[in-house]
Amino acid sequence: MLKDKQMNNEPLVSIIVPCYKVEQYLPNCIESILCQSYTNWELILVDDGSPDNCGNICDDYAAKDNRIKVVHKQNAGLSSARNAGMKVMTGDYVTFLDSDDFLHKDALHILVKHAKKHDAQIVQCNFVRGSETVFPDWSNQEKVDVYDNHTVFTKFAAKIIVCGKLYKRELLDDITMPEGIINEDDWTTWKIYYKAKTIVVTGRPLYYYTINPNSIMSTAKKKPDTTYYGAYDERISFFHEKKEKDLEDVSRLQFCKSLLLSYSNKQLTKEQRDEINSRFKTNWQTLRKSSVVPPILKILFFGFTICPGLASKAAIAKTGGVKSRVSIIVPCYKVDKYLVNCIESILHQSYTNWELILVDDGSPDRSGEIADEYARRDARIKVIHKTNAGVAAARNSAIDIATGEYISFLDGDDFLHRDYIKDLLAIASENKADIVQCDYVRGKDTTFPPYKGAEVLNTYNSHDIFVADVAKIIVWGKLIKSDILKAIMIPEGRYFEDDLVTWRWYYAANKIVVTSKPYYYYTENDDSQMAHHKKQPNLSFVEAYDERIAFFKETEDKDMEACSHRQLCKSLLMMYGNKLLTPYQRTLVLNHYRQSWHCLKSSSILNLKLHILFMAFNVMPYIISRLINIAIR
Repeated sequence: MLKDKQMNNEPLVSIIVPCYKVEQYLPNCIESILCQSYTNWELILVDDGSPDNCGNICDDYAAKDNRIKVVHKQNAGLSSARNAGMKVMTGDYVTFLDSDDFLHKDALHILVKHAKKHDAQIVQCNFVRGSETVFPDWSNQEKVDVYDNHTVFTKFAAKIIVCGKLYKRELLDDITMPEGIINEDDWTTWKIYYKAKTIVVTGRPLYYYTINPNSIMSTAKKKPDTTYYGAYDERISFFHEKKEKDLEDVSRLQFCKSLLLSYSNKQLTKEQRDEINSRFKTNWQTLRKSSVVPPILKILFFGFTICPGLASKAAIAKTGGVKSRVSIIVPCYKVDKYLVNCIESILHQSYTNWELILVDDGSPDRSGEIADEYARRDARIKVIHKTNAGVAAARNSAIDIATGEYISFLDGDDFLHRDYIKDLLAIASENKADIVQCDYVRGKDTTFPPYKGAEVLNTYNSHDIFVADVAKIIVWGKLIKSDILKAIMIPEGRYFEDDLVTWRWYYAANKIVVTSKPYYYYTENDDSQMAHHKKQPNLSFVEAYDERIAFFKETEDKDMEACSHRQLCKSLLMMYGNKLLTPYQRTLVLNHYRQSWHCLKSSSILNLKLHILFMAFNVMPYIISRLINIAIR
């Protein structure tokens, strides 16, 4: 009784639930409202002409509880049902709940508490996805952030879905949900955010989103829909007219993300795919210099302009879950005499919360059998058998299924120090690093040599690591946040994939830590791809640098462009000394070098030693190249 009196002084919350073909889910949805610890609510069930038993279920519940109202109407879609509910609501606050979803028992209590504490017009919660009928336990500490109607967009905190939020009723006074279209949330929610003065975002999941194969969202994912284009056009125009440049850019960014994700829909026609490409390029052209675009998205968006299919696949892979702390990916092709030692170096790691993904890339030797034998012995080992398509495709297939918070690559003929995972993960955790890079040892041994030097750790951002010239442009010997790898996949079917992708990972990272200690053993294998390139010189790596230079030129990052030219000059200088180069190849090397040197020679990023070396090579390429090769030997 005391609780009811206390609730009489609390604000009334209206809950609007549209109902259409959800009879198997609706009772659980309604029960989640009846079980709320906060009791001052009204539930408005809108039967949108549902042909199943939804209308009767609504009426039965309304007969038992006078806080429940039912609206029966002809079918006109989700927006029409929500609009009908808003016409009869009387609450101080309103929230929307889809009838196949349900709420945590304390959802209304927590949302109202935050609204009152911060005088907020919107309180947004997190959500859980699944097919259960009860809410999972949640024991983490609640994280609460407060935004205004500008920072909620620029900090990417706004979820553009109507559900999972508590709204002050006044915000919706002049808002009508657009009827007769799919993706109606894209047209509406941003307007409500922009009207609010204060928005609270809690990280606590209070809304359960049921994965229902018959829902509108599931149907929309199966059938390509382009009506949301108009929503973004309207939103971009609105902020452009308001001279809200940052919010205009955020809108373009989110439109680009939506276009990128929708590109992977196999039911798209050629005309629809061409329109996606055209709209993406138009928005990216305006967006590419904007400060609101995180580096990881700049890389992903730039990649989409070059290879849309792979970039779209990467964006979808990025949504994968996390179970193990570290995933180790090992491509296996013609490495049966090395693979046992490689796998044993993982099994003997001092850190044990890992998963090992062995990718048998159609290997004609016993590599696949060895992988299967180890997988039978240890549940942490997964094996992928696939048709041979190269090391990049093998690594990508493993990235797709990797569940680790971090991912590391290991070649099948190499092996790791027993503390590789433990020490690199400790460095990552202590420094909140996105990438940890270690040094490596080269040789033909099967055990790791002792290390007697003092370990030196250096921390960089995505700019300084290139200027300092310490980024190793190889995929292995690093612990990398899985979010980065799932967003930026490795280009397939091309030579020198490390040169094509590694710089993108570094550029997408907020913090990189480099340790001087060697934890990776690189086996000098005469049959490896690297050995093959040395025997048969290939200039394809120049294309990788051309792409990198083009990206930094397009984004007007002069230092990064100069760093790319410096790295290319060093690679070409070393290549020139290869005795197997043909006269034509040697001429090409020199021409590429002189083009890059011309762009680089006035840059401040060159130290005096390199400046003299590059200048001398430009004049006396053969002599300088010979001296360098003698010095290396």
